[in-house]
Amino acid sequence: MKATTVAAIGAGALLLLRKPKIRKGSVSFATPNRGPAVVMRYLVRLSQRARVPIVITSWTRTPQAQAAAMLAKLERGENLYDLYRNDAAIRALMNADRNLASWASIIDAWTQSGRPLSRHLDGYGTDIRTRNLRPDQIARLMTTARAMGANPVLESDHLHIGWPRP
Repeated sequence: MKATTVAAIGAGALLLLRKPKIRKGSVSFATPNRGPAVVMRYLVRLSQRARVPIVITSWTRTPQAQAAAMLAKLERGENLYDLYRNDAAIRALMNADRNLASWASIIDAWTQSGRPLSRHLDGYGTDIRTRNLRPDQIARLMTTARAMGANPVLESDHLHIGWPRP
């Protein structure tokens, strides 16, 4: 997915597709969704301390967006029980019809109960693109995130980081 920039031209808008500019100690976004300012500060410090430029591919999600992400993981053959700690919620999802509406409803109910299924739902979960990173850079990001009190998990196509609440 490429980052987009919108430039207003008269009454319309022109979408210019471009790759994000990345420098050491920088944070770029391939998603329009953002979260709490404290998480942005974590991301900047992570990039600076690890000396690795990072691209955020996902941050805050709605229950519908979380359901879509989880259904995509399932289609790729990933085991949701390995990725999520709330086994009861995963069991409820696996017993439901495998469609966006059903799963979003279940995810929303768990979020409303105070036990969100994913840190993305409250803005304290971020996904970092890994396809542009070397293994040593990924390892530095994970080590640095842990030292900052975060919970990094290397998934099949990205690095997920659950950040601590202040």
